[in-house]
Amino acid sequence: MVTNGVLPARQLCAGAPWIIRLVDLQLDDVRRDAEARRSRRPISHHPLQNSLALYGHRQMGSMTRQRLHRERGTKIRVVPPNQR
Repeated sequence: MVTNGVLPARQLCAGAPWIIRLVDLQLDDVRRDAEARRSRRPISHHPLQNSLALYGHRQMGSMTRQRLHRERGTKIRVVPPNQR
């Protein structure tokens, strides 16, 4: 999306990671393009594979991580952004 010009981003120098602002991820064009890409992607048939929804918080993880905590009887610790 960066190379297509849909997602605004910049680099400090060639080869450096892209710097993407959070507000740019929330643009309608970016969201539409991301959704279109997701709909074209083949779905995994692996039973432990789960989609990872990125919404800007840390309550994300794989089913494997959730199963591991369930088997151990531990809880997944979620740290609010203002306490990191």
